[in-house]
Amino acid sequence: MRSDAATGQPRRVLLGVPSMKLKTEDRGRTPNPETPIGDGLPLRPAERGRATRLLDQQFWCWGRDIHHEGGDALIDYGFHRWRRPAGTPGCNVYTLSLGPCRRVTLWGFGLCYADDDGVIFLRRFSFAPTWRSRAMLPGPTWNAGGLPRFRLPRIERERDRVRRLVYGTLEWLASYEDWADVALGTRHRRDRVASWFKPRTPAGRIAPAWRSLATRVRSESNLFPPSGCPR
Repeated sequence: MRSDAATGQPRRVLLGVPSMKLKTEDRGRTPNPETPIGDGLPLRPAERGRATRLLDQQFWCWGRDIHHEGGDALIDYGFHRWRRPAGTPGCNVYTLSLGPCRRVTLWGFGLCYADDDGVIFLRRFSFAPTWRSRAMLPGPTWNAGGLPRFRLPRIERERDRVRRLVYGTLEWLASYEDWADVALGTRHRRDRVASWFKPRTPAGRIAPAWRSLATRVRSESNLFPPSGCPR
């Protein structure tokens, strides 16, 4: 079944590139939840550690979804895949529009989530968001070195914007897993998670785990809707 990423309604989707394969040296890398944090998220170290491990696992799952027997599931979901030019270091880029102000960008090394509050960047191996106020990304970019400058929020108003963006990211991650369970089948996710070589969250618990983290972030956040769209 094809489904609209924003509404969950069935439809045949759009757009579509790099393989999400990691460099060889990254395959056995262990996420580090102890990275010094200044992002203002209301997460205890244990919660931050769970989020770090879950994000790493989510990227593994996306890599398996790309190679689904029915075709690239990210494209079926609604992503556009931008193929990395031959000879260019880096990986393909997947982009998804969730409306006039909301966008998701995926690479093998991390993700960006953008809306009215700007854009955050989450590296695969560290749940420590950095932020920039301009939501539009120059693109496509094939590697982390080509990304614009991101930074930690400096004042409470910026930290609140980061928390809203993280909340939106977590809710979107949960909704993707809900979609995958229906569109790809429970067995697909269960079998792929079972082949994961690190400590794992069971397939049926991935979406609830993301929503639990979203609830935790929201509990300490000023989530009034911002006005306007990024320029």
